[in-house]
Amino acid sequence: YESGLKAPSGWLSVAGLFWLHEGSNVVGSDPQSDVVLPEGTPARAGVLRPPAANVAGWLLLAGIVLFSGSLYALALSRVYALGALTPLGGLAFIAAWIWLGVELIRFKG
Repeated sequence: YESGLKAPSGWLSVAGLFWLHEGSNVVGSDPQSDVVLPEGTPARAGVLRPPAANVAGWLLLAGIVLFSGSLYALALSRVYALGALTPLGGLAFIAAWIWLGVELIRFKG
């Protein structure tokens, strides 16, 4: 089980995406794609470019810190003003998903 997770085609490889190369990384069901998706998905579903993923990553990190961090800080400190940061974290999460969606649509062809 563990060796399957750590294999080049295993879940940990996909989850980390540490193997993406500079430039365009084609995503789709075509066996020649850099990220191969299951059959039934488009042969070329989109293109990932590391700088785009980098921006989304920073937005997700901001969302985690602002959303989750403010809730933890609020629960531990009872400083209710920290609750005002929670919606900003939610906006950062939304912005990250929109950013990724736009990048996939923009570089699909």
